[in-house]
Amino acid sequence: SIVRGAGSPTPEPTPCPTTGIAPSSLTDDDGAAYSTIKPAEGGEFVGEGFSVSVPRGALSGCRHVGIRAYELRDESRNTYAGWTAAGSRYQVDVVNASGTKLTNSVMHEPASVCIPLPSQLRSTLTGITLLRDDGNGAVTSLTSGVRLQAASGYALCGNVSELPAIVVAAGPSVGIGAEPPTPTPEAGTPDTGGGSPTGAYVLLALVLGALAVLGAMRLLDAGQRARR
Repeated sequence: SIVRGAGSPTPEPTPCPTTGIAPSSLTDDDGAAYSTIKPAEGGEFVGEGFSVSVPRGALSGCRHVGIRAYELRDESRNTYAGWTAAGSRYQVDVVNASGTKLTNSVMHEPASVCIPLPSQLRSTLTGITLLRDDGNGAVTSLTSGVRLQAASGYALCGNVSELPAIVVAAGPSVGIGAEPPTPTPEAGTPDTGGGSPTGAYVLLALVLGALAVLGAMRLLDAGQRARR
């Protein structure tokens, strides 16, 4: 038999040295504001209907960074391998402690990116996803889910581990924004050119039939009495 050892416990991460108080926000070379993300605490950037949340321990180093998201304001209806994008695309950028934009930042734990759920996708909740636009027509489907946010309504959220990133909501290519199909009428009796009887005629026929039966019964009873 094979005896397996208990194994060595996973070492705790080395705590980052204290280097002073990090600012609550950072700015890039263009003057845009970023929320500060600290290695031991994480952080969040919140915009109008969209947000980026970074958990504690997600950063790969001991220096704080800045996170910013913004709407690109270009309605996207591109189709990618079975998905059709809807609504605006959103850019998520990251800067280092000096305000310089980073071009390839990989986190230990993914950040949660939430954007408004476009109205075109609200009837297809089971098939929607958050796509990362990788450029040149390539996309990555992110682990996604729909949340109801008190301030902004429905939001589509996904996990992103690599920044910067461009994300967009998407749903099945068939049926986004389309009118429901017209139902096919059931096959019935072919039209012969005549009209169908109305309710009044049917009732009159029933009454006349009942009177005829009653009259026949009376004649039969009178005949039986005459024979006696």
